[in-house]
Amino acid sequence: MPRGLGQLTSLRTLTRFVVAKDNSVAKNVGGLNELNSLNNLRGSLAIRKLGYVKNGIINPILKDKSLLQSLSLSSDRDDDANVQNEEMAFQNLQPHPNLKELEVSGYRGTRFPSWVSSLTNLVNIQLGNSRCQHLPPLDQIPSLQRLEIWGLYDLEYIEIEGQATSFFPSLKVLDLCACPQLIGWRMKRYEDSDDSTTVSSPDLLQFPCLSQFICYDCPNLSWIPQFPSLDEHLELRKVSVQPVQQIFTTSTSSSSSSIVPPLSKLKKLIIWDIEDLEFLPPDGLHNLTSLQQLKIGVAQD
Repeated sequence: MPRGLGQLTSLRTLTRFVVAKDNSVAKNVGGLNELNSLNNLRGSLAIRKLGYVKNGIINPILKDKSLLQSLSLSSDRDDDANVQNEEMAFQNLQPHPNLKELEVSGYRGTRFPSWVSSLTNLVNIQLGNSRCQHLPPLDQIPSLQRLEIWGLYDLEYIEIEGQATSFFPSLKVLDLCACPQLIGWRMKRYEDSDDSTTVSSPDLLQFPCLSQFICYDCPNLSWIPQFPSLDEHLELRKVSVQPVQQIFTTSTSSSSSSIVPPLSKLKKLIIWDIEDLEFLPPDGLHNLTSLQQLKIGVAQD
């Protein structure tokens, strides 16, 4: 980006900022700190090639941009060089709490920035294509309606920190794709600590408002929290047989005690490429009284 961009203090629209591969030798190329004084920016901003940041970022350059609604951060680098500077850059890119949408892709650190869970006005979060091993707890973000997690190849657990009664209170859409090590959810026990305890029973957690759940290529996922209000789309592809059996067994056991049986409002169901799945519990299928689309099968070699 051109040097001197930061002098345009009345600038309202800047949809993309690309970090130069080597802005230390180019006199006409500006660094990320050019964004520091552009506090009138609004709408959407995408910052690309953060993997090429040389010296991190000293100032929290996005924290005062209260009019910014959508932020996309991307590393665009797949080697192991400069990872520490990239982690520092992401940590110092904390946006204003007014932010509604956040996308982070290609991040090479082991932990996503801790500020993600403090953005209480977020409606949409997309996290993808990363070797990150830990996510900050997202279950207490009150406005979060859509969560997409894809390509987190080393993620084993999704950590939560709140009570079961406030678990993802507004979440409507959850997509989990290409997370081959993902096992399930676990409760974080202490703040600023790696200590946690695995939640072993799906009965302890429920998505109260979930309408769509898609899970693809997560072969080690052993269980899923319940979703009593699911009414639009349930899709399970290339997952283990355990969560599939759990969903329909839970549906059967809960239907007798519930005014509205689980999955009775579901419109679309896809179950595809589930190894060792021989049948679905017939009693669970009886609840699918609103189903409009059904697809069950395996991919042809």
